[in-house]
Amino acid sequence: ILDNELVIGYSSWIKKRETAYDLKLLKNYVINETNYINEFDKQRLKFKKAKNKWLEESMYKPELLAPAGSFEKAKVALIYGADAVYCGSSSLSLRSRASVENDDLSNIIKYAHDLGKKVYVAINVYAPDNMYDEIKEQVEILNKLYVDGVLVADGGVLDIVKEFAPDIPIHISTQANTLSAHTALFWYKNGAKRIVLSREMNKNDIKYLIENIPQGLETEMFIHGAICWAY
Repeated sequence: ILDNELVIGYSSWIKKRETAYDLKLLKNYVINETNYINEFDKQRLKFKKAKNKWLEESMYKPELLAPAGSFEKAKVALIYGADAVYCGSSSLSLRSRASVENDDLSNIIKYAHDLGKKVYVAINVYAPDNMYDEIKEQVEILNKLYVDGVLVADGGVLDIVKEFAPDIPIHISTQANTLSAHTALFWYKNGAKRIVLSREMNKNDIKYLIENIPQGLETEMFIHGAICWAY
């Protein structure tokens, strides 16, 4: 880590100092030794800064995600520290009591992106066939708005996102109730980038799952609140 020449030079000065009996010579050795120590300190500081920078760049920082039932609520969440917000319409998500329609959705996405933050939209309804035209329309709108991800629970909806907006990252909603690494791997093979884990999982379950899925598959978990459906 430290400069080899500096280490060798410092060691040499220590040996000379230990064998010096002349006071002037000893003083000279001590001065030079002090210079070496100062240089060591500089290099240690340089190394510490480099180490801290490496840690900052290499250590994954969890994303803090908050729900947003309106444009105003999204602004509050983002201003007060959320890295991202999620929302959904009343007809295509299971957030029927906190729905956000297209105009507000556009404003939320623009506002978040201006702050360098993200917006995820839930299309996590379990859809009968007569809803798929509306789902296609919603996916195409989200694609034009450059949404940062879509939350789905239904395999049919996932296929629609892949077909009509292949660049939008797919997140598997907690409504899909993913409890195992096997299920997570299934979703990964079908195009998912992130899995929102089941509320029923404990810390050991979560740890095991994370250790047994591909590194490229993200995991998300709720740390507060239990309003969503749970079995």
